[in-house]
Amino acid sequence: MEKTFLLHGLWMSGYACLYWQRAMRDAGMEPVVYSYPTVFKQMDQNADRLFRAIKRLKKNTEKIHLVGHSMGGMVIMHMLRRHGHEFGHAGIPALGRVVLCGSPINGSYAARTVHHWPVLGRALGRSILDWHGVTRAELPQNIQIGVIAGTRNLGFGRMVKTLPQPSDGTVSLVETELNGGETDRVCMNISHTEMLIAPAVNAQIIHFLQNGRFLHEYS
Repeated sequence: MEKTFLLHGLWMSGYACLYWQRAMRDAGMEPVVYSYPTVFKQMDQNADRLFRAIKRLKKNTEKIHLVGHSMGGMVIMHMLRRHGHEFGHAGIPALGRVVLCGSPINGSYAARTVHHWPVLGRALGRSILDWHGVTRAELPQNIQIGVIAGTRNLGFGRMVKTLPQPSDGTVSLVETELNGGETDRVCMNISHTEMLIAPAVNAQIIHFLQNGRFLHEYS
């Protein structure tokens, strides 16, 4: 059996991933909606918490895929940096494919800027400010990573007038690039939040998890 963990972004909960969950079930997959505290825990704590949840899976789970929206992708990457070498050993499922949707894996310009604002800055929490990026060399060698990035500038980040463009309204295109190279990436005319509800994004996620590449002819 293969299962796919779905991780939401900042200020959200597992409910944000329900459209993804439904689409994957319709495709015959086994999604697991995973909630984590986005504000009150450090990045190390959230990464380790995710790994413990994976370790608790039933023994008949042979492989794990991971899909993250926004900060959820950062948690996934940090978990793989810390624990990637443990997958496939000592009863832990093998590592499958990873899809990152609007994840600022090079660090979030919007978060660094808003952090200095009087009220909203304190609401960011610790995890996102702990993040300073990741390189491909820090991750498991054979892992397949797909990146979905948006170019529709509509969202929270528009309050940050200096947010580098193009962006999805919250995360800049350049912030989604994995240093060392992802397996495949697709840029879509979609905003940061729309990634959670757009049928076209569901199709791209499922296609990558099943085939290791995106549907570029439809992007």
